[in-house]
Amino acid sequence: MTGNIYKNLESLGIISKKILFTYYIKQKKSTIKIAKIIGCSHSAIIRYLVKYDIPIRSRSLACKGVKKPKWSYIRKSLQSKNKLNLFLSYHKKLTSKYLKLWNNITEINWAWIAGFWEGEGNVSPRYRQFSKNPEITISITQKDPSALNYVKKLLKTGNVYKYRNNEFTCHKFIITKTAISKLFIKKIIPYIKSNHRIRQIKKLEIK
Repeated sequence: MTGNIYKNLESLGIISKKILFTYYIKQKKSTIKIAKIIGCSHSAIIRYLVKYDIPIRSRSLACKGVKKPKWSYIRKSLQSKNKLNLFLSYHKKLTSKYLKLWNNITEINWAWIAGFWEGEGNVSPRYRQFSKNPEITISITQKDPSALNYVKKLLKTGNVYKYRNNEFTCHKFIITKTAISKLFIKKIIPYIKSNHRIRQIKKLEIK
């Protein structure tokens, strides 16, 4: 006799519990491999396992001990490295760009911005999943947007938003890009007088 002795056993209705038990439980073969050996569909194997009350393994148990191709790990590691390199280069470009732009801002203006932020502003760190370093947002809130627009003009970055706070209409100046926010903090920290603000900044561990 040639060929697979189990071929088309499903059509004959003789996929026995013993055969399934041997392959699935004892030999721990997957349902897909059993379907190929017997010569039937994958869904038929599942159906017969349910029919014979043979417990079906979860996906994690089914994959346990199965080695993934080495190239998949290499590809993932390369992708993560490329993403990190792109992020770092973007961070460096932004930092160098605003270092040049902010060289024209006088010390008096930096002292005024620092005092304005110290009294009316905030720094908000946000941690993303699996990330050790926080994303940092700088904000200053005022009822009158004129001072905020002046800060935006000086820094050449950020946005001024209008929002409703209880009964009052307020405006908020926000810098959302972490690279610019870190550079902003480095520029104003020499002028900060409040111990609370200094502790708040030190917690961010900005390098």
